[in-house]
Amino acid sequence: MSEEIKKETTEVEKITKEQIEEVSNRIETLNQKRRELETKQSEFDVHLKDLESIKTLYGETSKQFEAKKGVVEIADSELKKLEDEITSLSFKQSELKPYLDAATELFDNERTAQVSREYHINIVNSKTFNQLLDFCNHSMVWTSKTAPALMTLTKNLEENRGFVRSKDFDGVIMLRSGNVLALQDFMLNKIEGKGWNTAKEFLSCWANCGKNIGETVRQIQKEYETAREYAKYLQNIDTEFSQSENDIPEEMTTKEEVSAEL
Repeated sequence: MSEEIKKETTEVEKITKEQIEEVSNRIETLNQKRRELETKQSEFDVHLKDLESIKTLYGETSKQFEAKKGVVEIADSELKKLEDEITSLSFKQSELKPYLDAATELFDNERTAQVSREYHINIVNSKTFNQLLDFCNHSMVWTSKTAPALMTLTKNLEENRGFVRSKDFDGVIMLRSGNVLALQDFMLNKIEGKGWNTAKEFLSCWANCGKNIGETVRQIQKEYETAREYAKYLQNIDTEFSQSENDIPEEMTTKEEVSAEL
């Protein structure tokens, strides 16, 4: 582990994303070593049983016993080496606490940014905008689970109405990330109509905005990968924190709880 990570700090802002990632990777290595230790321990136990059987059958002075004893000694050495590696990789809670706080803040900030982040959607003209609103109001098929998404999407579209009607309208509206995803899903999977005319209207609308919506959705999904990455860091650190040696003074914990209540 680098000296940078070893440096004690209680200020979340001093811990970088790279340091959080390094701690997360160290925890993954630590868990891998723990799994290796379990396997090696099982193998060692089998060797010990075999050694006892050979001792009973052939005696401690036999070649078979000496050969197996050598195998046991090698296995024991490997076990101790793994145990030393695990010890060197392990954390105490006081070491992990700053990184747990930093990882939590990193993830929360990214999730908050995702919810509020807006994207430019090129819909070409006001006719397409009116078609999208009409589809949302009359043609989208919803369930109890998707109804909130439809209502939020429609409200976000309506927020653009004033600009669409203005002389400054350039064919571009603004939608928040979740609503862009919902718009594509509803348009491609949750819309129904009847007759040739409505089919033509739908295809005309989608021809004007579908490509840009699809491109924006891919951009958003790529950005979501960042949140998933941060979530992995947070999960790794949080899980390790819960099972690490608790060396945080009780008075400090109590003080933090009181501050949280205030």
